[in-house]
Amino acid sequence: MALEKLVFFDIECAKRTRDYSAICSFGYVITDLKFNVLESRDILINPEAGFNKKLFWEDSDCRLGYSKNEFKRQPNFPKQYEIIKKILLTPKALVVGFAVAHDIDYLLNTCKRYDLASIRFETFDIRSFLKTYMGISASLEGSLSQMGVDVSDLTWHKSCDDAMATMRLFKACFEKTQKKANSAAGMHDCIESVKTACFERRLRVYRKHVLVKMLDYYGKICERPKSNKLEGSFRFIISAEYDIDRCFALTKLFYENGAKLCLENGSDVIVVYPDGETFINPDDGAPQRKNVHLNELLKDRGLDSFSLEKQGRNIPDIDTKKFIEPKSSSLRGIKAELAARH
Repeated sequence: MALEKLVFFDIECAKRTRDYSAICSFGYVITDLKFNVLESRDILINPEAGFNKKLFWEDSDCRLGYSKNEFKRQPNFPKQYEIIKKILLTPKALVVGFAVAHDIDYLLNTCKRYDLASIRFETFDIRSFLKTYMGISASLEGSLSQMGVDVSDLTWHKSCDDAMATMRLFKACFEKTQKKANSAAGMHDCIESVKTACFERRLRVYRKHVLVKMLDYYGKICERPKSNKLEGSFRFIISAEYDIDRCFALTKLFYENGAKLCLENGSDVIVVYPDGETFINPDDGAPQRKNVHLNELLKDRGLDSFSLEKQGRNIPDIDTKKFIEPKSSSLRGIKAELAARH
């Protein structure tokens, strides 16, 4: 696709959490490839929700550009949906934002809230470009300052002005790196998409579901174990990018062979790495623990080596209508949340 335009955008919310967003403004700037402004507008929206109080404090660093009453006089999101969709799907255009994962979440949450189809678009993240190609990791305001871009005529957290600031930052970055604006479309490491965000959401929910199922094996001993070859107490430490299917299979393997899996400190530690390698720290009282490969432990206990294919996943399907996703990502945190629900 031959690019003809650039679309810069920014979103402000009256209230937001991980799974809930009340959008109150969508600002955009459309330019040609030489950064001549063709169109700029702030689409104000009645969020039909309460506002975070600090959004209107005089000394707040996130004070909105309009009064609460001004927002409440506007149409709601469903009535502005088509124009926002049209802008984000502008033909032969590259959509650009700053820290766009947040904006994508706001749109997904708000579309879900009103039972509207998600807007399937891709967007270039100038923050990712700055970090990857220029070694700058800062907020929009901080990035503009480091790049020496003047935005003194703009109002922060006024969406159309933030979109304009994003445009000036994008222009400065590409002038400094001597890249052409249309080359950004090929920088796939800086492109975010709604499709990817939806997949990551499903994956996150799946991981939480499996962690909840894993808790069924913790703090108890199997009444009818296949063997007692793994008798003792063990505690899993799971890395940030763990293979959740592998973790579940390991939990089941240890439980079915006589182990008692614990969430407390002081027991043996099984470390599950994202690349599939697993080690155990035998708690032998020595001041310095030594990693032992999982399969060495299994061999020492008279068990076959571990493989996910051999063990099987056997994870029950998710009933998405009934499953309430825990906020925590740790077994200990999820256990506390589940206990609080009851």
